[in-house]
Amino acid sequence: DDLGLLRLEGLRVLELGAGTGVLAVASAQLGAEVIATEQEERLKLLQKNVERHAVSNDDGRVQIGRRGGSVDVQELDWFSPGAVPECDLVLATDVVYTEEVTLALVRCLVSIGAPAILSVELRTEEVHSVFVEALAQARFSVHRLPASLIAESVRTPRVVTYALLPP
Repeated sequence: DDLGLLRLEGLRVLELGAGTGVLAVASAQLGAEVIATEQEERLKLLQKNVERHAVSNDDGRVQIGRRGGSVDVQELDWFSPGAVPECDLVLATDVVYTEEVTLALVRCLVSIGAPAILSVELRTEEVHSVFVEALAQARFSVHRLPASLIAESVRTPRVVTYALLPP
């Protein structure tokens, strides 16, 4: 944030596959209004972790961090997303792991229609190829971010980060 590379303050961020909520909470601490989504069976853990970091303001609004961010937890099924919340940016980590789930993820990204930043683990060449090909077929502009943007202490060639721009 201090480098000015990505400012989240005031942005509506949709996190796909939020898991335990670490990225959602971190984004809210940077001032984002986050909707953290997950499958139904994982919502309780996500909600519990978000609540551990939330504080109610004088006006009754729940806030995370000092920059006015917040996290709302919602169910989102990539296979039938229905009406997806409007957002300025999509964030996701570790969401590419099987061909079937990966294709559903890309269809979901198409229905959202917002720029996205995704960090993915290169589990298999086949699944990664399906991911990139599906993004190309959906006419996303795909940009692989340079590894130098990731702290050396946590950098690994097995994880890549993409910036996606919808058609």
